[in-house]
Amino acid sequence: YATAFAKRLPADSPEHTVLEAWRLAFGRIPTDAESAASVQFLKLQPDSNQAVVNLCQTILSMNEFVYVE
Repeated sequence: YATAFAKRLPADSPEHTVLEAWRLAFGRIPTDAESAASVQFLKLQPDSNQAVVNLCQTILSMNEFVYVE
């Protein structure tokens, strides 16, 4: 599922990728802390495509995604 999710995200910039990932998964924009940590993660990875897949897997594993309040 993470790979399919990653394919839906824009690849033009890490900031845009993170913003769209949060919008699709949670229906909101990321907090400043979430955005900064995610962008830093994407920028530090040697393989940008795999980094986006890994970020998507993390998002799909977050409690906010798994449980509805």
